[in-house]
Amino acid sequence: MIPRPATWLLSVLTCLLLPVALTSAWFSAVVTDTDRYVETVAPLADDPTVTTAAATRLTAATLLAIGSPAAQRPEVRTGVRRAVAEVVGSSQFPPVWKSANKIAHQELVRIMDGDRIVAGDRMRIDLAPLADSVTAALLREGVNQRLDLSNRDLTVEVAGTEELEQAQTAWRALGVAGFWLPVAWGLLAIITLVTARRRLATLGGLAIGSLLALTVLWAAVAVGRQVVADNSDEIAVTVWDVVTSSLEQTILISAAVAATVLLARVAVGLGMSKRRSSPEF
Repeated sequence: MIPRPATWLLSVLTCLLLPVALTSAWFSAVVTDTDRYVETVAPLADDPTVTTAAATRLTAATLLAIGSPAAQRPEVRTGVRRAVAEVVGSSQFPPVWKSANKIAHQELVRIMDGDRIVAGDRMRIDLAPLADSVTAALLREGVNQRLDLSNRDLTVEVAGTEELEQAQTAWRALGVAGFWLPVAWGLLAIITLVTARRRLATLGGLAIGSLLALTVLWAAVAVGRQVVADNSDEIAVTVWDVVTSSLEQTILISAAVAATVLLARVAVGLGMSKRRSSPEF
């Protein structure tokens, strides 16, 4: 057994390490793993925010390729919008979205693991594989323009240079920590309880401290979302929401476990108090 001040110090360290450990585990499992990341964002191919962003980019590039004065004609603009909507709403879009995200994530990992972010580094979703389909759809809409979209910018930006620069430090720190921080947290929690003089009181303190730490982590995720919303397009916010959803679920589950432990500790404490106060015959 160790002195009570040492026990409380270990308890504080354990509670402070919990949100970092959860974030590190989520980061390694979802954010840096390309296959898991692609699996996470793949369902967004049907999300209105994503399809609208893709359609907007394809429409703008197509009108630019058509050029003036034809691109200014109402029937041409309507035909382009219909053609693009047909392609984005078809079964062709989900596999292109998935494949483009895989390439984009691999490039993101390369950039973030590099020495530094340079001007021009961005995370982009390339919709170039849809170019031929858009051209074919234009003909069906009666827009008889000879188009070559192969040299056009058909990318949708998810994160720009500034956003990548801001995220690189956290990326490196969490990447190094990996799954070691959760292991360290587990060992520290065990050591704290095993060496405590009053284990029941220490368990209750860990539960309360964990709930407070998890609340701070939940707030940090919300602040991060607001920062993304303030500095990026809606598609980046949508990606943020779906990627961090597993972290939020982990926070809620952990909070539920901590609350259950706290309630159990209170119940046991009340039971012990009643037994001590009961008259003996």
